[in-house]
Amino acid sequence: MKPEEFVNKQEEKYGNFGIMYPPSTDKEALNALTEHFLGKDWYTANPSNSEQVNTEIVALILDKTQPKKWYQRLFNI
Repeated sequence: MKPEEFVNKQEEKYGNFGIMYPPSTDKEALNALTEHFLGKDWYTANPSNSEQVNTEIVALILDKTQPKKWYQRLFNI
């Protein structure tokens, strides 16, 4: 999802806030980040509650976006 698409979606839902961005709930923001970094079809098969899934999502995003040395990328460490 592109930034403009997310902002337009939020404006449709909450209205135009002038020069400020429209609001979004924590779940809407986390879903947008999950879709962007982990893919539209990402899901978890772990039998856990929503708070644990949120932690899993954040951990996966942080792991994916951290700079790695060449040998860490090579061996997927």
